[in-house]
Order: sequence, then C-alpha cells, then structure tokens
Amino acid sequence: MLHRLRTSVCAFAMSLLCTAGAMAAPSQNGAAFYQNGSFASDGYCIALGEGRYTTADLIAAGIKDNDVTGIKVVPGFKVICYDDDNFSGDNKIEVTADCENVNSIKNDFNDKTSSLEIVKVGPRVATACQDADYKGYTVDLAEGEFTKEKMQWAGINDQDITSMKVKPGFKMICYKDDNFSGDMVEITADCKSIGTDHNGWNDQITSFKVVPNGVTALNTYLVRLKSEESSFFLNAIGNSAEQGHLICQSTNSNEWSQNWILQAVKGTPGVYTVRAWANPTLGLDCKNAGTSNGTKLQLQNVTDGNTYQQFILYKKPDGQYQLVSRSSALVLDVPSSSHNDGIELQLYTNNGSPAQQWTLEIPNLQEFYIEGNIDGYSSDAVIASQKIGEGKFIFKNVKFQSSDSQASAPFHILARRYLTVNGETKSITSYPQSALWLSAEKEKY
Repeated sequence: MLHRLRTSVCAFAMSLLCTAGAMAAPSQNGAAFYQNGSFASDGYCIALGEGRYTTADLIAAGIKDNDVTGIKVVPGFKVICYDDDNFSGDNKIEVTADCENVNSIKNDFNDKTSSLEIVKVGPRVATACQDADYKGYTVDLAEGEFTKEKMQWAGINDQDITSMKVKPGFKMICYKDDNFSGDMVEITADCKSIGTDHNGWNDQITSFKVVPNGVTALNTYLVRLKSEESSFFLNAIGNSAEQGHLICQSTNSNEWSQNWILQAVKGTPGVYTVRAWANPTLGLDCKNAGTSNGTKLQLQNVTDGNTYQQFILYKKPDGQYQLVSRSSALVLDVPSSSHNDGIELQLYTNNGSPAQQWTLEIPNLQEFYIEGNIDGYSSDAVIASQKIGEGKFIFKNVKFQSSDSQASAPFHILARRYLTVNGETKSITSYPQSALWLSAEKEKY
C-alpha cells in the first residue's frame, strides 16, 4: 500500500486549526475538508497536508468515509478525490480552488469520497519567514491569495512574519487585516526585516496575496525581443510560423518571424502570451509542459488558461526585461550566453545575467502597422489582439478599395504583405503605400 507523505498531527488538532486561532507550532497543510456544504460550522473541518490518503488514513485523521461535502484549497495545491478506496473507482474529481459543495464539480459526488490525494502544483515563488534575516520557521509560497485562515493552514501564524524572499517577477501584497483589508504594503524583492524597511509592519501581517509583478501598461504590443547578451533576436527555427517549431535567437533580418505580439492575459495584470506576428494563433509554449532547467520553447496553439504559455514581463531597474514563465518561475535564457546564430533558447533559473535580459524594440513601422481610423470601424471593432497603440491597429485579411471620399477620416497603410485593391491582389512592397488613402471592408479571420 502506498502511504501518505504527510498526515495531520491528529484530527483533534486539525479541527482546532479550522476553528481556532494560530498554533504555536503551525503545521503546513494543503487543503481542509468540510463535512457539510457552504463551509458550515455545524460539522467537522479537518486540514490535511500534502500526501495520499486511503479510507483508513482519512478515518484516522477524523474524516468519515463518504462524508466530504466542501473543500478549501491552499494556493499551490490541488485535491484529487476518488469514490473508492486506494485511489480507485469509477469516478474522481480534481479540486483546485475553494468548493462549497463537490456536486458543483461533478453531479452526485457529495459524500462519495473514499480516498484522496493532495498534490503540490505550480512553482514556489516567495518565502515567508518568522524572524529577521530569514530565520525562524519558513514557508514557501505559490502564487495565490492567503486569508488569515489559509495563512494558518499553510503554516504561518497570524501577525508573525518578519522577513520574506520574493523571486523576480512576483510580489507579496501584505495587509494588516483579514480578507485583504486595512493598511497595505507591497514587497517586490527580498526583505530581511519588514519592520526596518517599512516602519510599523513587523509582526503585523494578517492576510496577503502573492501575484505576478509584471509591466501592466501594455494591452497588446507588437515588438521584437533583442538579447542583451548577443544582440540577436527572438525567432523560430527556420523563420517558421508553424506549430511545433522550436524557438531560437537569430541575427537581425526582415523576417516576420522576428516580430511578436504581447497579448495581455485577461484578469492577470503583468502576464502575457507571446504570439507570433506571422500567425497570432501560435505563441511561445514550454515544450512538454516542462518546468525544469533546460526546457525548450516552441510554437503552439494558444489556449486560454494555459500557464505553460503565459509569461510575466518583468522590468528590471536598468530598464531591461525578463520573460518569466508563470508555470515555473524560470526565465527565457540564451544557453551558456551563446553568440551563435540559431541556438535554441531555454528556460533557466533566474541569475540576472545579460543572457536572460531582453530589450523590447518596435518593429519598422513602415512595414508592420496601419495608422489612423477606418471609416465605420472604431478601435473596439478591431480584434483586440491587433491593437498596438492609440490609433494604431493591425489588420489581417482586409479588403481595400480606392476612394476619394475618405479625406475627412483617412487612414494610412503602412503594413501588409498583400492588399486587395479594386479586386486585384498586390504586394505591399510593390505598391506606393506612401500615397495610398483608402476605405476598407473588414473580413474576420
């Protein structure tokens, strides 16, 4: 039989943790299990740590067989519940966020849990420390929101944090009251003593959030990414815009594959997908869902919510940028600080070297965008991922017709490989765009 990695101290102690204040020696737990729905206090609540729990294990911890209704999950963990003992059965559910009733995930799963797993997910990007200089007990933290209750389940006493470590690309937003209220302070780098750096904050934190710390001024931006180390540009092998091709660095060229769209991820400020300009359905992806040093990057279809395709655009004090993978906290890196044309790029532990720093350059505007407004189409009518600035839009598959009536609201074509003008397809390089004032008929793509 596979045994759990960690168990609760005892059912009684964990029940106290759910209902009482901080414990002198906090245990680190991944989830709490409620007998009744809506996290009601009229039934038991048992918190458990990372591990695998058979029916016998659950009973020993104070959870009856087939008796779980609600689950709260500590950030950085997920729960897998099975309807039979020993992690088997016809049905199972995964719980990654607080759930008042497991029926909301799978109908008729209430009171059906007979075994479960609590598994770590996501990188640990910050560390909370009890004492100054990173001493006392320490708790490594994933991205997420920690109320007073979840602080305690994670192993942190209320008003007991003095120092913290924070990885580049992330920050801790700390509050003096529960539920992210009261006075607030942001910690964006390692802090040996919060009371020294921020007067009045020692042992005052009652809730906090760990969130990305990326540049938020961008919505959608067309850029080229230039390595500070090699002065080469982010590209795909073979100047490709096809799925599965690996990402490399290459010398400066006029290839469209060196141009990228930074598309903001909705609801997560500072986080972006990095899409190929030549084919915006594709973007940077961590190959094979890799989270270890040396993971290659490739072009793949972008899907919503896929953290392996999400990158924090972190701006360093010197003005250079890093691309921090949200799925691993590793950064885009030129292996061995190479100056070789075509070398495949990787993810690697952040060491702050020039091989991990990038300059954002605006592509040659004479080649890559349309400036001005199109009659009948406002910026809201344009696909959001194609807006690169105020009054500057990128269009694909647009039919253009000559018109002398647009002088009052003209737009100027500065970009497209091909145009359809009066029914005839023309290459933009052979057409005098500097004198081209047109109206447009927009096609979806």
